[in-house]
Amino acid sequence: DRELMFPLPDEHARREILDIHTRKISPPPAPGLLDGLARRTAGFGGADLHALCCEAALHAFRRRFPIAYTSTLQYKLPLQHVHVSQEDFLAALAVITPAAQRQSTGAATPLPDYLRPLWNRVVR
Repeated sequence: DRELMFPLPDEHARREILDIHTRKISPPPAPGLLDGLARRTAGFGGADLHALCCEAALHAFRRRFPIAYTSTLQYKLPLQHVHVSQEDFLAALAVITPAAQRQSTGAATPLPDYLRPLWNRVVR
């Protein structure tokens, strides 16, 4: 097996990644907003920045069309009326945890007592 190490993007690279993931948003986010997001997202990888942009768009959708989450009816909603704002990106920042900061507790749990005899046979 091979393990490849890819360093996390620096601020300039994060800004370029944000440009890619926001290019279809209309109206486009202000350049100053994207610059600020690039500064605030140290530790975010490309997938984390993608998740941030998606979460901001979903926040804007929920803000604009809350009925879509409370009704069982189906609606044809005019998506051109969804505008992703700074408020939406800030709400997304509060929700998204970058992969580099997530912890996995599954491997850190103690071995259950009923499995100890099996483990002892393998280790000896």
